[in-house]
Amino acid sequence: MPTDNSDQDSMEKGVATGQVNHFCTPASLDPVTLQPIKPNGMTQEEFERTLPDKKTERYLEYIRGLKNRKSPDEFTSHIIDLRPDGYPRLAEVIACKEDFMMYRRFGHLQARLLLNKQDELRALEMRLAHLDEWFENEYPDRNYSRERAHTESVDYKDLLAMIEKKIKEYAELLTFAQTFANFDRPMTSDYLQFKNYLEYKIQLCARDQDYIAKRDDLITLKPSRENTWLDTKVEGIPQLMPCKVTRVGIRDEYT
Repeated sequence: MPTDNSDQDSMEKGVATGQVNHFCTPASLDPVTLQPIKPNGMTQEEFERTLPDKKTERYLEYIRGLKNRKSPDEFTSHIIDLRPDGYPRLAEVIACKEDFMMYRRFGHLQARLLLNKQDELRALEMRLAHLDEWFENEYPDRNYSRERAHTESVDYKDLLAMIEKKIKEYAELLTFAQTFANFDRPMTSDYLQFKNYLEYKIQLCARDQDYIAKRDDLITLKPSRENTWLDTKVEGIPQLMPCKVTRVGIRDEYT
């Protein structure tokens, strides 16, 4: 087959014989939105030829979705803000932030109840001792037979039933007090953060909000930390230092 010398000469000289699309570099992407940017001086047709192919575009859509996704903190804050101010919002923020899971243990009330129940048992103990002494003087056989004492003395039977009831209540209170005592105390950083949040972000009446001021009576439901012991020791260091040294340290910190 004869060869067209003109075509061959054109190919040797680097001249294209057919229509060749003008080469365009791939479009650059906006660093924030990841959308293609049309450079100045580029026609729309040229710009469309620089756009990513379908496979690359699917990948970019996935990346855009990740960039636009709210962080857990932003999502949590959005949920909290949807609640009405006051107790509804306070309950939501405590439910969302384990650092804020602080409640009063009512240590004084626990002690009062335990002391009251303890004295009730003391009084019953004395009544039983007096009854035993009366039996010894008047009916000595009753002290040797439980069945006879129950049969012949209604007071004795009722007294033991009352003692059983009160001592169960006392044991229940002791168990509750021990459970409260086993809870951790809030870390200083968590306490101050929660106190600040209550003062500036939540609207409660002064009487209801006053519980956060009773720091010595607060417990936290936050999972136990390995450094709880260390936190306690570090926070107690200023109390062990002489007042003059402590004052110097505080002055140096704020100067």
